[in-house]
Amino acid sequence: MTKDDFCSVYGTDALLVEGATGLMADIILAQSALETGWGEHVYGNNLFGIKARDGEPYFEKTTQEWENGQMVKKVQRFASYTSPLVCMLRYCEKIRTNYIVAWSYRNNPPLYFDGLKYGKFGSYATDPNYTSLCLRVLKSLPEWRGDND
Repeated sequence: MTKDDFCSVYGTDALLVEGATGLMADIILAQSALETGWGEHVYGNNLFGIKARDGEPYFEKTTQEWENGQMVKKVQRFASYTSPLVCMLRYCEKIRTNYIVAWSYRNNPPLYFDGLKYGKFGSYATDPNYTSLCLRVLKSLPEWRGDND
């Protein structure tokens, strides 16, 4: 999937979520592009690597996590969603509830991505370079909003 294809497939839902929550669609697309390799690794409509909660539908997948400065392979249970939109809304709930610093900067991508380090249960991601990775993907987003008015 190309970057343009990714934005075409997920952009409309991201705009709906932006309108409903105030979380910038570009933030949604950048982080989901990073988490899924621009849509190449989407399983169960999970665009953000969200772990399954007890009782939620899930799929298991081997992933790599940073632990004590080293990459470690683990099998994790990830949440499965009925659609990408449902996943985006669940992501917003997770950030609003557990990452209050990030949520307060939902219109400021650099501060938002940095704020993902400060969650109730620790950092959103184990990669120490996650903020800069998100910003790099954000800067590489193609023009996608268009002028279809």
